[in-house]
Amino acid sequence: MNTYDQFHIYLEENQEALASWGNYVSEVISAEISKNLVNVSIESFLKIPVKHRVKEIKSALGKVARKGYTDPVMQMTDLVGTRFVVLLSQDIELVSNIIEKNTLFAAVVSKNYQEEIDLNPKIFDYQSKHFEVRPLADTEINGVKISKKICCEVQVRTLLQHAYAELVHDNIYKPVGVVPKAAERHIARSMALMETTDELFCSTMKLLYET
Repeated sequence: MNTYDQFHIYLEENQEALASWGNYVSEVISAEISKNLVNVSIESFLKIPVKHRVKEIKSALGKVARKGYTDPVMQMTDLVGTRFVVLLSQDIELVSNIIEKNTLFAAVVSKNYQEEIDLNPKIFDYQSKHFEVRPLADTEINGVKISKKICCEVQVRTLLQHAYAELVHDNIYKPVGVVPKAAERHIARSMALMETTDELFCSTMKLLYET
């Protein structure tokens, strides 16, 4: 049996486990966020309700074919994912600290947009902070067995970054045809504008809290 077929069987057998792990990670992080907020509710702090998502089997198998993964269970880190959308970039730090300091799971940063900006300051592209979150050991959640190999991709982004990602993912990265250079230029310009807007918003909030 080849890798593709083995992975197909794995996906069919682990749909419940993936969903359980994604839900658990979402709830743990949300609970910790609530504990760390002062004079604001989590419903107000998070701009989009948190909901885990299990990747469709067809989509996962298609990605294996495109990427040529040899160990897709370990290499495909987004079989289940969850997202935390905040208002400003300064809020990303609060959520990130909660994820990194949590002792109930193992979290590794897989994408840090701020470090990418430092390395390539002239490039304006997709921005989001990603974590790979796995169990510390094989475990069981509400009667569902969870392997320590299962990964939940946690994305932390601002509302502006989320709007950009939604547009770019569906209209720039997914299309099979050629994307016009003018469209790519518009996207780069929009990201530059969003960075400026976020900086102004953060400065505004700082001035308001200092008065």
